This record gives sequence, structure tokens and C-alpha cells, in this order.
Amino acid sequence: MLFRVGRGLIPGLILMGCLSSAAAAVAHAADMPYPVKGPPLIEVPRGWAGLYIGGQVGYGADAVRWRNIGMSALFSPPNSLTRDVGGGVIGGGQVGYNFQFNRIVLGIEGSLSAADFDRSFASPYFPATDVWSSKLTWLTTATGRIGYSLDSWLPYIKGGFAAGNVETSIASNAVGVFSQSSAVHSGWTVGGGV
Repeated sequence: MLFRVGRGLIPGLILMGCLSSAAAAVAHAADMPYPVKGPPLIEVPRGWAGLYIGGQVGYGADAVRWRNIGMSALFSPPNSLTRDVGGGVIGGGQVGYNFQFNRIVLGIEGSLSAADFDRSFASPYFPATDVWSSKLTWLTTATGRIGYSLDSWLPYIKGGFAAGNVETSIASNAVGVFSQSSAVHSGWTVGGGV
């Protein structure tokens, strides 16, 4: 009869059931995925390479050298005179391209700005009724630059070619004569930024 099982059989079956369920749990754990350790992470600096376009606005000042190229030696004023002629608002845009090698960033940049540096002053020579005027109307640059990437910051220095259009005029109020000229002057530029 079924119910007449000896005393040692029931505890043995219970023990067997516990062991088999423990074995099943271990077998199931063997099928679980385990974390795979990947290669070590490499720090990659922020990318500054590529094309960029920007704008600028600010205030500037210029100095113009007036040079005497005529008149006799008897009446001639000094050969040249430099005056802080004007200051004003300057604004425009730039376009450039950067190349990056690890943290070193090399680039080229061109800019074009409109300027409003305009000032007039009375002639320092006799008669002091003449009015000298000078105006810087635009400014352009073509520069190379080098910088060092500090992730989201890029300190750099740059330098290259600069040119601007200068308009000059002299009005003689005593005799009613007016003379005006416009010329593009070139030079160099150097600077830096972040």
C-alpha cells in the first residue's frame, strides 16, 4: 500500500527534491550571460576639425600718417605727421577651416569687416583753416592659426596679411579747394584668442 512507506523514505524523497531543484538552479545559472570586459577606454579630444563661419562686432581705432610730397623746401612742413585719426564701430564675418592632429589644431581663416573710423582735424600748419579728414571704410585679413584643444576650449594664436581701404581729404576753407583720395593699404596682423 502506498501509505505504508517506511519512515526513512519520505525524508529521503524530500531531500532528493531539494537537491534536484538546487541542481536545476545551478544549471540555469550556467546559461546566464556574464559581463564581457571590453578594451580600455581611450580619451579622445573634442573635435575642432572642419569648416566654420562666424561674425564679429566691436570697436577699434586707427592712426594715419600724413606725408608731405610737394611744396618747396622753404615752405615745406615736416616730411610726415602721424595723427590718431579715428575710432568707431567695426563688424563683419569670417570663414575658416581647421585641421586637427590629436590636441594640436591648425587652421586658415579669412575675414572681411566694414568699419566706420572717421575723424577730422584742423591742419597743424599755417594757415590753420584747412580741415584734414580720414576714414577707414573696410578691413580684410587672411591668416593662419595654431591652437591647442582643451576639450571645449581652444586657445590659439594667429597671424598673416591685412588690408584696408583709407579715404582721405583736405578742404581748404581759405581758397575753397577740396582734394580727396582713396587707396587700399596693406600690412600684417597678429593676435590670439580662446
